Amino acid sequence: MISHDKVAILNTTDEEAVVELFVFYEDEKPAGPFKIKIEPKRLKKVGFNFLIDPTCIFLERNYSCYIRSNVKVVVQFSRMNTGMAANAEMGTMAFPVDS
Repeated sequence: MISHDKVAILNTTDEEAVVELFVFYEDEKPAGPFKIKIEPKRLKKVGFNFLIDPTCIFLERNYSCYIRSNVKVVVQFSRMNTGMAANAEMGTMAFPVDS
């Protein structure tokens, strides 16, 4: 198993969601927007280590993200840490994002 950060984006609407994800750092300019499309009534999981267009993000640095969508979506962040002998996973509550 490999450590990772992911967002699960749920589109419960009847329209395609066009999501823009921006990554912010403590001491760098923001990265993005990373554009993600989610079909109506579908879920898409996005690993931060796969965000490479328009640029790769700095996973070794502290970062946060801002998510914008053309329709209402629900976003849930999760982290898998496999750096210790005992695996640990941390998740947060799902949070609705207004368009």
